Amino acid sequence: MNRVSIRLVERKPLFPVGLFTMLRFVKEHSPSTRVIVITGYSTVSSAVEVMKLGAFDYLLKPAYFEDLTAKLEAARKRKDEQEERVRRAEAKLLLRKSGDI
Repeated sequence: MNRVSIRLVERKPLFPVGLFTMLRFVKEHSPSTRVIVITGYSTVSSAVEVMKLGAFDYLLKPAYFEDLTAKLEAARKRKDEQEERVRRAEAKLLLRKSGDI
């Protein structure tokens, strides 16, 4: 099954609750998905809330291509590292079950 590994979302000033709901949903149903929020309407409290809800990062508009590329690459790298840790743990568990460890 193909899953979205990185989700890029824009925070609209009139719909912050929708963003918070979406973040909760994504983290509940696909916890390994990295969410990067882009907004032109930022407050410290909304940025803190978004990060607490599990956003990988938060960019202010105008978001420059280089900054966005760096955030996407960091999200991909973090996801790859997490998947590798899971693979190693699963392999170790299989070895323990088979009695090889």
